[in-house]
Amino acid sequence: MVGVLAAPGGIPTQARAAAPACPTPAGLLAALRADPLTDEAAGNPAVLEGVSCALPWATAVVPAEGEYDASFVLFRYEDVVQQWKPLNVGSGGVCDESVPAGIAAQLGGCQLNDPGDELPDDDPVEETEDPSATQVSDGGAMSTSASAIGGAITRTEIMQRAQGWVDHQPGTYNQRGFSWDPTHTRKYRRDCSGLVGMAWHLNADPSTRTLPQFSNQISKANLQPGDILNIAATHVVLF
Repeated sequence: MVGVLAAPGGIPTQARAAAPACPTPAGLLAALRADPLTDEAAGNPAVLEGVSCALPWATAVVPAEGEYDASFVLFRYEDVVQQWKPLNVGSGGVCDESVPAGIAAQLGGCQLNDPGDELPDDDPVEETEDPSATQVSDGGAMSTSASAIGGAITRTEIMQRAQGWVDHQPGTYNQRGFSWDPTHTRKYRRDCSGLVGMAWHLNADPSTRTLPQFSNQISKANLQPGDILNIAATHVVLF
């Protein structure tokens, strides 16, 4: 099993108490700016829009500005400190398995990632791509001991699969766009955690927040090819 170097903390397993009232955009903006990691990942916005609330959860829209596309931020009210805490910036679906389905349905932008076959495919780039361009890796065929989807995988194959997307670009970075893996067995999201999921040949679409569920934490000194360095609130890279 590949390892992960994960930032401490994360989404609490359950809310201790509901917020006294749904938040204002200004209140959520203040909470976002109080967390340097998520504020930077959101492009240090000046305003938040489109607040949606289902206590103790809330989402808000970071408007598009400059090089940054519009994105969602998921918040949760923390009763202990009595404030709203930004949990992540939209990557694929902004909500993961920690958000109950009934709550997710009430929140704008709270789209759970679908691990099944009916994956979103709404990026027009996908319509014009050459299907043969993503079926090879590193200039040649995959190893004869290629992994089964969701099964055990060698480090060599992980690096081959990652190189497949490097050599044959599947499309532009898109947190809602999906493209085929090099062996054409499954489509994966075209963002940082999507690349990792594709390289590991997962049968799932984890975000940076949920990648630790598919890995083991190790020390930085023990990193080997195919492992990842993950900052749960912002970004992940394949080592």
